[in-house]
Amino acid sequence: MMDKLGHGKSCEAAFGNSFAAVHDFLDQYSKAFPRQHRKVYHHRQGLAVIAERFGPEAVKAAERHITEDEGFVPEDHTHYHTESEELVRIVQDLYDPGDERGAGDDP
Repeated sequence: MMDKLGHGKSCEAAFGNSFAAVHDFLDQYSKAFPRQHRKVYHHRQGLAVIAERFGPEAVKAAERHITEDEGFVPEDHTHYHTESEELVRIVQDLYDPGDERGAGDDP
């Protein structure tokens, strides 16, 4: 697992751009939810959000960031478990807005 500076250096070496804003975005919940923050954007669903917000070039940086943290890119937020009701609400609002089930619940 890398910190923001490490992710930036890795992307700078690979792509000629640190993509600092992308790393900040991916890890924006890390202080409130240190390990569980990955449930929000560290997966393929999150990559779609990155592409929409930052453009397709940013996706490669986000994929690299997630792979550096996880070893691979999970398909969706259900890869991660959390008991935090606040984090479940954040994820549900992003990916399951009409679903009454909690985002941490099994299908």
